[in-house]
Amino acid sequence: MTAGPWVDLAKIAAVAVILAAILYGLGTLVYSQLPPDILDVFGDREPAREPPVVGEASREYVAREPQPIHVGEAEGDFIRPVRTYTVQPTYTDNARKARIEGKVILRLTIDEQGEVREDVEVLKGLEMGLTEAAVVALRQWRFEPALLDGQPVAVHWNITVNFQLE
Repeated sequence: MTAGPWVDLAKIAAVAVILAAILYGLGTLVYSQLPPDILDVFGDREPAREPPVVGEASREYVAREPQPIHVGEAEGDFIRPVRTYTVQPTYTDNARKARIEGKVILRLTIDEQGEVREDVEVLKGLEMGLTEAAVVALRQWRFEPALLDGQPVAVHWNITVNFQLE
């Protein structure tokens, strides 16, 4: 007794399924390696923001401003910024009357010219206007800029301001 034409069709279908799976896997692999610009058939995708992993970086990526270095994490020939001008924060009347003492911890960004940028971050504050007084005073500070391999660089620096009543 012969198996009939249905057995032959089943074998052909099984081979077709296996070939489809192989082609799908290869297609997925090839698709994942193509740059997004080629795959944007309709022109409705956002352009890529990151530089390509392989090859030359995009102009936009290269033109970005370098991020400030954190003073404690600098590598290479690094010289910390040096204060050249300071302004002492003033105790607010309310804080003095309430006898508030403590520390304000701020993260400053000191630029390549030694000036404190506007983006002072409060890591730990005090009430009754003492945090604000510390920020106002430290924004007026001036520094000799930090140097990395002999070149001025922007840095993040955590500074603690002590408020103590005398």
